[in-house]
Amino acid sequence: MEAAINGIQQEMGESSKIVFCAWGEKGAAVRESFTNKSSINIPPPKLYIQPIFPSLPPIIDTLGAGDCFIGTALFNLCQNNKSLKEVLAESVRIAGIKCTRKGLLNLDDLAE
Repeated sequence: MEAAINGIQQEMGESSKIVFCAWGEKGAAVRESFTNKSSINIPPPKLYIQPIFPSLPPIIDTLGAGDCFIGTALFNLCQNNKSLKEVLAESVRIAGIKCTRKGLLNLDDLAE
């Protein structure tokens, strides 16, 4: 996962501020990019990896899981009160819940 995120950030250059990488059954990862053009020693941004939640029921249907992952990530990023690690965990959790249900569902279904 780290190599994929490195490649994406390198390809996107300075335009990529945050990179999410979803890996299905392996979970997902996120890292914030940075550009250090000064002489100040800034530590590199952390890479967060979130495995899937094994306590969920068996996978039934993955249709829409990626949409749920990205939608949850974007919603939580806009809230400005969660860390990237928390955003990643919530995104993986919601995508995982989607995988336990057949077909597409709406937000009311997730509220259950």
